[in-house]
Formats: sequence, C-alpha cells, structure tokens
Amino acid sequence: MNDGLIKGTGNSRYLKSVSNFATLYPTYASFVEALVAGTLPIDLSGINDEGWAQLGTTLNKANLLSDATAAKLGDSVTTPDQAFAALVETATVIEATLASASWSSSQQTISNDAFEATGYEYIVGPAYNSKTAYDKAKVAAKDVTVEGKMTFTCTTTPTTSLTVQILKVRVA
Repeated sequence: MNDGLIKGTGNSRYLKSVSNFATLYPTYASFVEALVAGTLPIDLSGINDEGWAQLGTTLNKANLLSDATAAKLGDSVTTPDQAFAALVETATVIEATLASASWSSSQQTISNDAFEATGYEYIVGPAYNSKTAYDKAKVAAKDVTVEGKMTFTCTTTPTTSLTVQILKVRVA
C-alpha cells in the first residue's frame, strides 16, 4: 500500500461543475458568495497524475476487507471496524494464581468468566517467576469442559502459589 504524495504544483486533481456554471455565477463576486456559502457546485472528478510525485493505493472494499477475509472472521463481519473487533476477541490473555493451599487430590480448579467450553482453545504456561516450581510439580491444565472453570493437575503439590498465564484463542 502506498501513500499518495502531492507535488504541490496545484494540479493534483480535476474540478468539474455544472454545465451552466458561467450563467449561475457571472461575476467573481457571485462565485465567491457561493463558495463562502458552501453552495458552489463542484466535484473532484479525478486525479491528475501529473500533479503527483507518487500515486497512493486506491482504497476500496477489496483492499480494506476482502470478502474472503471477512468470511474467515464470521458472518457478522462486514466492515473493517468489525474485523478489528473480531480480531481483538480472537485471543485473550488471562492471568491466574494457583494458590498452594487450594490443591486437593493433586488438582485445583480456578474460576474465571472468560473460560468457555466451546469455540476456544487454551494455551497455558507459568509466569516467569513461577516456572521452576510449576515444572517441578509437573502442573498441567485440563481442557475447559465447564463454563467458567479450568482444572489443573500436578504430580507433586507445589509449596508456593503459582502464577499461570492462559492464552484463550478462538477456534470456531
């Protein structure tokens, strides 16, 4: 995509008006009056290539949001703004604490309204400061099967609370 660069020579665009322009505005004063009032009938009727150092990429539906891209984001996505909103919803980072006292029978369930049982996958790992203890306890997350809940398992109960980072990614 290229930005347009106008030369600044005063000829980057063509102006067009109604065929009876001279009749409507026979004097300079009538022309200025219509211009100031915002009633002067003109169209920017195209780009004069000679007035541009570089022509910009023409903006249109195909290069802003193609039908193929919109379809990948869902049936309700028809504008670039909706596409950006859908992409923001595609991945969410959730940070949670696995409290050392909350393990029972080598498992712990945490609650968060962001956990959804369908349409998402979760990538789970320890925060940097919890990595050693997380790895030593062999902590693992189970799939979310109940709305709002994620269960973790361990082979050795951690003696400290662990911070986990969960990336929620939309898959359907």
